[in-house]
Amino acid sequence: VEAAKGRRYRRGLSPSDAKFMLNIAELRGDETILDPFAGIGGILLERENRDLRIFATDVEPMLRPGLAQFSRNRCAVADARCLPFKNRAFDVVITEPPFNTRYRQAVLDSILELRRVVRQGGKIILLISQDMRQGIMTCMANSEFRLSKDFALRRHRKLVSHVLRFDFA
Repeated sequence: VEAAKGRRYRRGLSPSDAKFMLNIAELRGDETILDPFAGIGGILLERENRDLRIFATDVEPMLRPGLAQFSRNRCAVADARCLPFKNRAFDVVITEPPFNTRYRQAVLDSILELRRVVRQGGKIILLISQDMRQGIMTCMANSEFRLSKDFALRRHRKLVSHVLRFDFA
């Protein structure tokens, strides 16, 4: 393990976490990807290195100008619980929902919507806090998605999180 150098990422998805999530997705390169909790655009920034087609949404309107720049205008201001996309519009969802407990129910409520927009044969990759794992597993139970990978990560020296990959069965 090598220590990362440079600016510390206190807010948003770090470049190494974004790379890890994209690697877990095992992308071919022709997929249409959605990041419904785009925030400041961690997944979008990694897109630049891979020439991927990623759509980004976030509920915060003030983030739209930056997301528009990094996504080549493939972005929208939208609540992840009610996405403005057709059923089965994306091959993959890759995202890091908020870790803050005050948004916990909104994140859990968005799972049904994430399942709705993923095509048959698609994937959902989530970076979540450890205490959110059981709720996510409950939301994914009795659906067409099956857990295929579960990686426990230690972030910021103490916080344990999980990267979960669900595949459309």
